[in-house]
Amino acid sequence: MLVSAVSLASTGVQTQQRGGGTGAGAGRANPRTASIIGRVVNGQGLSVPDTFVTALIPRPGTSRGFQFFSAQLRTATNERGEYRLEGLSAGQLYVIALPHNQPMDSAGQPNRAGYANTFYPGVGELARAQPVVVKPGASSVANITLAPARLSVVSGTVIAESGKPAGAVRLGVVHGDGLFGLDGRSVTTRSDGTFAVAGMQPGTYHLRYIGSAWPPPRGEIPSVSGATVVVAGRDIPGVRVVPIRMVRASGRVIVSAADRAVFRPGDMTVAAAPVDFDGNPGPQRSGVVSPDLTFEFRTWPSVGKLRFYFASPGWVVESVRLGGVDITDKPITFSEGKVVSGIEIVLRRQR
Repeated sequence: MLVSAVSLASTGVQTQQRGGGTGAGAGRANPRTASIIGRVVNGQGLSVPDTFVTALIPRPGTSRGFQFFSAQLRTATNERGEYRLEGLSAGQLYVIALPHNQPMDSAGQPNRAGYANTFYPGVGELARAQPVVVKPGASSVANITLAPARLSVVSGTVIAESGKPAGAVRLGVVHGDGLFGLDGRSVTTRSDGTFAVAGMQPGTYHLRYIGSAWPPPRGEIPSVSGATVVVAGRDIPGVRVVPIRMVRASGRVIVSAADRAVFRPGDMTVAAAPVDFDGNPGPQRSGVVSPDLTFEFRTWPSVGKLRFYFASPGWVVESVRLGGVDITDKPITFSEGKVVSGIEIVLRRQR
């Protein structure tokens, strides 16, 4: 049996556009800001309703080539395929449409013909996308023709923290490829923890099962199981959504004897943040420096950079070493199952 229940709200994503409206006709343009309006159609010119639409800021030279305009900027096309994005800044923006393909066809079989994630005016690759010029107080028109795509089924089993199948739970299915957090859905797994998600267009997806309270209470490590799949027109069976373990890291702070007299360890916090947040399972767990100048924190498996926070001003991180090697301003690979120890943070007091 294929699982096809879809719920955007369960992943924290709502089809509400910035400014409080939904659909194509919601709200009125602010004379100080810009808007983009348009229709989303297929190759035959027919309207495609319930398509997620948002705008992206071009960022040439970066790994993705774009960044979110705002994670809150979103809308869904109405029954005529119309959409409206409001509250935009003047400039050039990309517009992308993420279709919600039907999982089943009229015969009750997995749907194989659908639409791809599509940039304006109707292309699947950022390199071929055309930016939309928006002007204050004006509405720019950007009609999008969705690119066709062969749809796939992703199936497998969700494993809980106990190491056993999770049972009937909610499994989040969210986009990757730099679109993490913009749109998502969830499915309910079977009683044995297995699932089959149909109607998936090509792209990277992060599968997540949260087995504990969310958001996690302060100081607690959440129970998260996950897997990442790349869909490319073929079914992907046998996916195992397994527990993700946070990585423990530790080290010490080094200050001169003169500065040590005024340094208050409890005012300094050490953490790590992923270089690329795409697919990040959840909040990091930072660590406060102890009276003996040691610290410990936890982070999700990733390539990340250290982050330092000071409750009292006047301190500068002069250098960072790992195993005696200078890694100042360089990322660290945090691998699951491997403790990162021997981090040394050299501080100096601003004078």
